[in-house]
Amino acid sequence: MSVKLSRLIKRCLVELLYITTLAYMLFQQAFTGRMNVHSLILAFLFGLLSIVYGYLMGDIRDAIIGYLASLALATAVSVLLIRRPIEIYISEVSAELVTMHSLRNALIYALFAITPFSIVLIPIGVYLTTVVDSNTMMYVLFISLTLVPSSMLIVSYNRYCGSIYSIRRLEVHVEDISIGLVSNRAFLNMTYTISNGGIREVRIVLINYKIYFGQEIARDVSENFYALPLVIRPHVIVTRYMSVEVPKFKIERNLIASGKLRVSIIFEIYLKTPFGNTPVTFHYTTLLSPLQA
Repeated sequence: MSVKLSRLIKRCLVELLYITTLAYMLFQQAFTGRMNVHSLILAFLFGLLSIVYGYLMGDIRDAIIGYLASLALATAVSVLLIRRPIEIYISEVSAELVTMHSLRNALIYALFAITPFSIVLIPIGVYLTTVVDSNTMMYVLFISLTLVPSSMLIVSYNRYCGSIYSIRRLEVHVEDISIGLVSNRAFLNMTYTISNGGIREVRIVLINYKIYFGQEIARDVSENFYALPLVIRPHVIVTRYMSVEVPKFKIERNLIASGKLRVSIIFEIYLKTPFGNTPVTFHYTTLLSPLQA
């Protein structure tokens, strides 16, 4: 009984490490879905690991079924790990979109990069059982090869959760806003702050301002940080100033009865994330007394 129990424990450990190693690779690839030399090399290295896996399974049928089951579980785990923080910190709608995006990328990588190498190399591992008798050494080798990527899955997930949480805790506050005249030209002047209440830094690559007078758009301007992203570290408040010329005629035709102007600003802040440049939107509305020199 103890021998059977020992074999069962070893088998479960092998399957667990095999799944988590595969899940780590799919987790990394699911964000962008880009196939490059690096991702193909990783797929080949996983194929080499599958040789050891095939050896430990000892039977071609068990090894192939085990691989396919591991592939399905690893895909589900990687997509779930990506989806869950979005669902908790952002929204269910965003989580659904991310799920479809990451599932597609993970499946493409699994089926067209990892599987061709593994399916070819697993039988080699099974064949080696007939010429090499070193089960203990193979177990040690397998554990050594899979411990690092399995551990990296935990590290990568923690970083990812921290990034999503920090995006959720990003805030924009308008400190001061006015409309004034300079040489008979109207300018909207604004001082605002961006704060990060999260646990990881966020990188801003673009800020788009949509300025509305009443229901009419007055200006649509952008600040570009692609060359050097604006980094907002945790618990840091960054103060920014903006002055932009606005059409006087749009001010005049949107004045309300009290002589004030309803000004709305939509901040579209594009953040550098694992999925690419992702927009986060903030809204601000106030009433101003315009055209004060």
